[in-house]
Amino acid sequence: AQIKSVDVSDVKRAGLLAIVPAFEMPEKEEEQKNRFREELLKQFQKVGIKHDPLKVSTPNKTLYKGYKLMNIQCTAKCKFSQVMDFLGKLNENPHLVGVEVFKMKCDKNKPAEVELDLAVSTAFLPG
Repeated sequence: AQIKSVDVSDVKRAGLLAIVPAFEMPEKEEEQKNRFREELLKQFQKVGIKHDPLKVSTPNKTLYKGYKLMNIQCTAKCKFSQVMDFLGKLNENPHLVGVEVFKMKCDKNKPAEVELDLAVSTAFLPG
């Protein structure tokens, strides 16, 4: 919203919007969990990653002035290119705060397939 108030050409604005990650203000815990999880599932689906069930955890960490941290963890078997596509688009998730865990294992017998262990975080308003 603030970028649109700056007087720049449409081309420059499009360039800025392409490199600045999208972000939406956090909601209460249950609403934020649902929004973050749904967006993450869409991102997995877009690149064709079939994952195990997502695990949500809320460590007792305060992120910033009243915001708490929530993690979503998952494992998956997929192609290396799918992981790279997923990572390349991850910053488009407007609820993402950060990547907490990122591990890839590759089998010598199946070099095109990787095992992915991933945990990403979002912020929420407690209470």
